[in-house]
Amino acid sequence: MKGIKFLLLFLVFFLGCTNDEDSKLFNSETDSFVRFFMLVNNNNQVLEYPEISGGLQAVSSYEKTNFRVLKIPVAVSTVTSENITVDFTQQFAGNLSESDLIITPQNKQLTFTKTKLVDTIFVQHTSRITYDNKGSIRFEITNISNEKIQIGIDNENKNSTLKIDFLPTSETIYTFEKNRTEIAGIKGSIVDFKILFPNGFLASEITGKNLFKISNAFDMTTIRKQITSNREISFTATLNENLSEDTSFDALLNLEQIDNYAKGAIKTFQINKPFNADRSNSLNIAGNFYNDNEANYRLRGEYWRPDNEFPGQCEWFNTNVFSVPVVVMANHPNAIQVEGESTPETSDDVYYHRYRIGMVSPISGRTTTPFALKSLLIGESSDNSTGLNIIEALEFFPDAGNSETFGTVSVVSQNLIIVSRTDGKSYNVPILGTGTYKVLDIATNLWRIDIDVTFDFSEINGTVKTLPYVYFNLSLQPEPEEPLNIDACFEPIQI
Repeated sequence: MKGIKFLLLFLVFFLGCTNDEDSKLFNSETDSFVRFFMLVNNNNQVLEYPEISGGLQAVSSYEKTNFRVLKIPVAVSTVTSENITVDFTQQFAGNLSESDLIITPQNKQLTFTKTKLVDTIFVQHTSRITYDNKGSIRFEITNISNEKIQIGIDNENKNSTLKIDFLPTSETIYTFEKNRTEIAGIKGSIVDFKILFPNGFLASEITGKNLFKISNAFDMTTIRKQITSNREISFTATLNENLSEDTSFDALLNLEQIDNYAKGAIKTFQINKPFNADRSNSLNIAGNFYNDNEANYRLRGEYWRPDNEFPGQCEWFNTNVFSVPVVVMANHPNAIQVEGESTPETSDDVYYHRYRIGMVSPISGRTTTPFALKSLLIGESSDNSTGLNIIEALEFFPDAGNSETFGTVSVVSQNLIIVSRTDGKSYNVPILGTGTYKVLDIATNLWRIDIDVTFDFSEINGTVKTLPYVYFNLSLQPEPEEPLNIDACFEPIQI
């Protein structure tokens, strides 16, 4: 992979210099060059080497409004003999001062070898930028130890200089990395979790602050780990007592308000100790409700909603959802190995949960529609609402712990994060639910799930709704019978 990235970088160097004003090919040391090679995507985010994009060209200026450590790559096209050094200068303008930033290397010298064609200038904030101290820095490559290598490239934008404008810091958000995890009920069990700062943070503004408040049903201790990045803070939670296997326990971590920072989408993190059901280790009930060999496999379902043609009446409507296995560790009590069984090598082993499935889109960055949520809500942001991908959605409990044909099913209770399309505001939507499942036809392996799901829309419009759903693992099934709870029909909710 590293070799591929290196080759791609070379192609960017050469092909990225073939504009009308720069068609020169650099094919020997006498034609070699050194230049700033900072790429910025459409979201005004600086790509970090070795991340590259053949459709982007190196910029000569950039406006910085966040706390992220700015990593400025400087690239040389060829080093064929000796190691080389490159000197640069920095010139401050406006009200920005050197005390507002830390710039490394402090000796203003970069080094390159045959195998190291890129070196980096790092710019880190020590102060928040306001209208009182905004300004700019002009970096310039001034000297190179090998005179045969020219500074900059022969076009209008030589990339021998780079101007960074430091504007007032934009809103800085913080959010939990995910909304839920599970912990074993044994004293000493641990879970790791993170709070993310997508636009970075100032250590001086975070040190000593309580980032979250714990509301828990069990005794645990949380420890903040050493900070190694200004875009995330890691924690470890340790259980201080043994918990009953027959009961489910929850600890809820809620973000505290921090001055100058705004809470992001995931404001609550749930640590759950699930109750340990007595279930056979020879079954794989979940395997009937996903298909690893079909990337676009869906559960085919029906949900109860108002009839579009007859006001005041309700009927079943189709709803399909991508269903996927839940990946677990090898030591999970409900793990079943699905890859790597035939070899002693363990690095490629894959294990799935025997009794849980998720509802997740197979397309990176996209979502699915768990429990028809995209039809129940109007104005949700499909791609920004993490709650529209549920990593662990349903759990199956075979009758008597070992039935191969039927049992009960539960929604894995959790908070779903739904984001408004219009203003970006996020809402917590807690869900839970119970029902049954059974095999309808053993010969074709046709299964059916009947489940009532409760949604707490209190943060959106103050209501709590319970809806009936029916799901089949195969397509082209007859419409279900009318649900017993005919009052469950309700109009979609506007966010």
